[in-house]
Amino acid sequence: MAITIKDASTIANKWATRAGAATQDYTQGVQNPRTSQSAAAVAAKGVWADSVAQAAANDQYAKGVQKAGDAKWQAGVAAKGSVRYQPGVTAGKNNYQTGIGPVISTLSSLNLPPRNVKGNNMGRVQAVVDALRKLKTQGS
Repeated sequence: MAITIKDASTIANKWATRAGAATQDYTQGVQNPRTSQSAAAVAAKGVWADSVAQAAANDQYAKGVQKAGDAKWQAGVAAKGSVRYQPGVTAGKNNYQTGIGPVISTLSSLNLPPRNVKGNNMGRVQAVVDALRKLKTQGS
């Protein structure tokens, strides 16, 4: 006997209506989680690594990208992302400032070697690369 189930359109409409009405529940859940999200993520780092390795071995990333194609992400940007972009940037301003501060400090404290003739300035580039790599690996 076949399972009786509603069609995909009916199910999707119900999901959108009910989930869309749950904004307050969503916000309260984020503000009062049962367990710490960051602690749970750290505790699951081995599972994450194994899962990523398995997905890579099965070529799941490329398969997923190929299945979705460009049209899916472009439609998402047109329907949601473009209207959320500016408010998201505004909301993230302080985080950006906090994150870029150490980079600016590192770069502004560099003493680069003098400029050389065009094409012979890799020492300057390497000084920047080394300083930023040190910040990245020792600053985190």
